[in-house]
Amino acid sequence: MRHKKRLLGSRIASPALDDRAGCAALIRCAQLLHGENLSCGLTVLLSSREEVGGQGAQTGTFSLEPTEAIVVDVSFAAQPGVDPAKCGKLGGGPMIGMAPILNRPMVHRLKELAKKNEIPFTMEIMGGETGTNADGIAVSRAGVHTAMVSIPLRYMHTPVEVIDVQDVEYTARLLAEYVKGVE
Repeated sequence: MRHKKRLLGSRIASPALDDRAGCAALIRCAQLLHGENLSCGLTVLLSSREEVGGQGAQTGTFSLEPTEAIVVDVSFAAQPGVDPAKCGKLGGGPMIGMAPILNRPMVHRLKELAKKNEIPFTMEIMGGETGTNADGIAVSRAGVHTAMVSIPLRYMHTPVEVIDVQDVEYTARLLAEYVKGVE
């Protein structure tokens, strides 16, 4: 990754960690699931155009016709100028989204799995839509049960975005546990 800078602990700064961090979490999840005997089909969709309308995820979802989807994105980590009530914590694990468009049983399952597997997490409460690919995926065709997991990130949409790499690992572990439990 060009221009990546290591910071203290397991934090890094780099341009475009939104959405590279999510892609890394999905690839790591696939690595964790390698060799597992899954009782479901699994497709990993790394789509384009999320920041300008979500057309990549919308067309991919329409084509794939999934029954469930978990969207991985970034969300605000605690930083100056951002309401702390709307923030996750760097190193505090994934942020599990809660919004009217998201599937409540999937959200509760993610929360239970995080607790059971000692994966730290924060609940991210959103009104209305999420502002992510989840919005288009949830209403594709006749509807797709959708959940959302975000990686905390500071300084979004700047050349110095900051994440804690441990949050990428926590996110991948949570997703892998969810997939292993799908029947």
